[in-house]
Amino acid sequence: MATIGTFKPNRSGGWEGEIKTLCVNAKVRFEPNDNRTKPNAPNYRVTTSGSHIGDAWEHRSQGNPARIFYRVSLDDPHFDAPISLMLFPNSEGTSAQLVWSRQAKLKGDISQPEQGRAGDWPRECSGRMHDDGELVPSAGP
Repeated sequence: MATIGTFKPNRSGGWEGEIKTLCVNAKVRFEPNDNRTKPNAPNYRVTTSGSHIGDAWEHRSQGNPARIFYRVSLDDPHFDAPISLMLFPNSEGTSAQLVWSRQAKLKGDISQPEQGRAGDWPRECSGRMHDDGELVPSAGP
């Protein structure tokens, strides 16, 4: 697993921080979903530059003591499919780490092509991200 983001609590009861990878450098917020009308609705809406890019659901670990973490789903037009991550707040609630790991391809699994499996980042970048999270397209060939 790789830590691709660090977050701190914000005044609204959510989290704010940055996601940094070879292709992404974005400021991201986890905003509380105050309009939860169903029990399986996400606890947080994930946004960057005011745009909704995903959701996060609360879960509890099976350890003793059980700890809260969040399963996160992010999507972007540059991704072949949504990616799955996990947000792990520390025990004091003063910081959190966003973690990603590549989904292993099951032996003999031909149901999904090599690209486009949920959970995978794009294989190549089609641009670079500004510090404000905006994508700058690469120059053509």
